[in-house]
Amino acid sequence: MPTLDLQLPHRCAMDGARACCEKTFDELRERYKAYVGRSSVVWNGDVADFTLLLVAPARIEIAGKITVSPEAVTMKSEFEVPLMLRGFPIGAMIADGIRKAWAEKCKTCPEAGGGAA
Repeated sequence: MPTLDLQLPHRCAMDGARACCEKTFDELRERYKAYVGRSSVVWNGDVADFTLLLVAPARIEIAGKITVSPEAVTMKSEFEVPLMLRGFPIGAMIADGIRKAWAEKCKTCPEAGGGAA
C-alpha cells in the first residue's frame, strides 16, 4: 500500500505554519481541480485529519493526518492504488506536488523573512 510520509520544514510561528498548510492544501485543490473530487481538512489544534478523493485517472482516496510542530509540518497517509495504476509512481507524484506547493507558499510566509527553511 503506498504511503505519504512528508516532513515539510518551516521557520514560521505555529499559527503561520498552519496558515501556510491551509493555503497549500487550497492551492493544490485549485491547481488540480480536474482531478480532485471531494476533499476536507478538519483541524483540532495543531493536528488535522484530511481526505482527498482523486477521480482521474482513477478513483484514489487519500486520508491521513497533518501535524504542525515548531520545526516542520508532517503529513502521513496510506492509500490504495487501483490495479490499473499499480507500478505507476502515484505516491511520488503526489509527494512532489505537495513539496512544490509548500515551497511556493513557504516563500511568502512573512514570519520566515520570505524564505523557506
